[in-house]
Amino acid sequence: MINAATAVWQVFVWLSRLCLWIVVAVLVLGLFQAAYFAAGFQSLLGCRFTVDTLFYFVCGERIADFLFNLPLLFAYAVASTLLGLPPSNTLAIPFYLIDAIVVLAVFRLLYLLFRLAKRAGARRTKTDISEPSAISRP
Repeated sequence: MINAATAVWQVFVWLSRLCLWIVVAVLVLGLFQAAYFAAGFQSLLGCRFTVDTLFYFVCGERIADFLFNLPLLFAYAVASTLLGLPPSNTLAIPFYLIDAIVVLAVFRLLYLLFRLAKRAGARRTKTDISEPSAISRP
């Protein structure tokens, strides 16, 4: 039987992995959009870049609107949190949800970097006898 602490930890690990993949996918989508529109193209799948008060995409479908505006929404949410700006009432829940996704993704990324550094340190401490530096000289 799994105790409660182990179950909570497994849920946290699973959620942090999922959040890291979400953030990576949003970054890839944002980089693709930036490269595509920076190349001078005006429309992508019927979506066009618009500047009103904020930058956003206008598409014909709601799903396309959501997907194309997701990188911008992540950028606005993180920027508003880092600058200490409170979100409006309509965007409070999505912004807090995005902040939680980013925080869990950062935890997962730091964990992976820690494991990578630990693994690299373990390889460095192992010495192979066939290496000249490992042979002691009198």
